[in-house]
Amino acid sequence: IPGLGHKVYDDRDPRVEKIFQKAENLGLKGEYREKMKEIKNVFAEKKVPLVINVDGAISAVMSDLHWDYRLGKGLFIIARTPGLVAHVREEMDEQDFRREEGEYIGE
Repeated sequence: IPGLGHKVYDDRDPRVEKIFQKAENLGLKGEYREKMKEIKNVFAEKKVPLVINVDGAISAVMSDLHWDYRLGKGLFIIARTPGLVAHVREEMDEQDFRREEGEYIGE
C-alpha cells in the first residue's frame, strides 16, 4: 500500500514523526495526517503492522497543504537527491570504484 510499510522500520518510522511534528509546529491543520494514522491503526487492529512511511507522511502533509497530488513524485525526488549524492560519494572513495565495461553489439 503506497505510504505504508517499510523494510527496516516495523514499529514506527522516526522520520514520519519529525515530519508530522514540524507540520504541527507550523500550525498546519492535520486532517490528512490524522487519516493516515487512522488507516495505520485499522491495520494494527487486524494485527497487520504497517508503519506510515516517509512517502505517506509527505503525501499527508502535501494534502493538508491542498497541493496537487501530482507534485508528489517531484518532491520525493528532491527529498532523496542528497542521499543519492552521498551514496555516490561513498562509492567513489572505495578502492574498487569503477564503471562496468560492456561491449555494444548493435542489437
